[in-house]
Amino acid sequence: MQLAYKQDSGTLRRMRNGQVELLDSNRSLLARATIDTRYGVVWLAHPDKGQCGPNLARDDFVDCSLAQAAWIPQWVRSVRYANIALERCSIANRNVKLESHRDNLLTWWMPWPQPASAPYTRYKATFAVDTRECP
Repeated sequence: MQLAYKQDSGTLRRMRNGQVELLDSNRSLLARATIDTRYGVVWLAHPDKGQCGPNLARDDFVDCSLAQAAWIPQWVRSVRYANIALERCSIANRNVKLESHRDNLLTWWMPWPQPASAPYTRYKATFAVDTRECP
């Protein structure tokens, strides 16, 4: 997940600080995420393992990543809305466009350094944030 916002000049810039809540059609919470200000990426927080960031030891990172890989498909297709808290404001119930893409058959079979080299489905959540809506 990556957040971008429009400035007055019309250029897109990545958000550096913020939190996101992903919601289903009943606006029930599915997942929480935060933006890592050092890397400009959005980290989902697994309910038990937390965020799988680069500061984890290798074994902890692998354990966390495997837990997230099993957890995300259980709810991700139900995402319909997002609550976004940015540096200056909060925007509730923003519509989310969700896309999914399977890994390319030509790449998943290649031997990777990770223990598992199975094909994966990648999800992309997109929602518009116009900071002019903020007070």
